[in-house]
Amino acid sequence: MLFSETEKASIIIHFAESKSIMQTRRRFFREFNKTAPTYKTIMKWFNIFKNNGSLAQKKKRNIGNDNHLHDTIGVYEFVTRSPKSSIRKIASHFNISRSKVH
Repeated sequence: MLFSETEKASIIIHFAESKSIMQTRRRFFREFNKTAPTYKTIMKWFNIFKNNGSLAQKKKRNIGNDNHLHDTIGVYEFVTRSPKSSIRKIASHFNISRSKVH
């Protein structure tokens, strides 16, 4: 079930006040006349809010694959051996984008 940001905020406020999942769920049902989220969901939202200061989860950084160091060393060695090689040729040889070579 999907909940609006207003409903999520209401849940967090009610839980912070009462520290009781049951009271929070009952109050939510009375206020919004719909099934309240589960214990697990309420705790997840509360912990996200407690850690981040908002309900928005921090975006995870795309670290990429673990071959970036290997590629960097390989590109360096390739360029050292063939300094006149084009960026396009190096990128093609290592199967990486040209922007990573440059």
